[in-house]
Amino acid sequence: GFVKRLFLIGFCFILGGCETAPVSSVKTADPQIMQRRFISTSQVRNGLTRQEVAGLLGKEVVAGYSLTDEASGEYSPITILNPQRTETIQNGKKSYAVDYYLVGIKAADEKVSDDELVPVVFLNDRVVGMGWDFLDQRVKGQ
Repeated sequence: GFVKRLFLIGFCFILGGCETAPVSSVKTADPQIMQRRFISTSQVRNGLTRQEVAGLLGKEVVAGYSLTDEASGEYSPITILNPQRTETIQNGKKSYAVDYYLVGIKAADEKVSDDELVPVVFLNDRVVGMGWDFLDQRVKGQ
């Protein structure tokens, strides 16, 4: 139906895969489509290993579907790798590893912005905290 097609068009724009309608028309037609969460971080707890977190959150996210064969109506998944990026942050003698997981799409702007990511912070391969407040205040000291 129309909503399903709109949903697919929106994700084409997010990933830069096709050009069929202006992004603004997708956003204004049904803003709830663009406010989609892919994964929940509610199971991530302090003390889990980096490998356990990757197992819980997955190594890729299905962000939508693209029409591969119009005649048969066949769709294929559009997948995005997770974590989106990783970095190491030095704070005194401590070296933190941070994995940034894509948790949802807030705007069809063909970019992954910080408000669509959740940082998971590791020290000695164990979760010590999660989220932007934790990262900025406890790790970066800002």
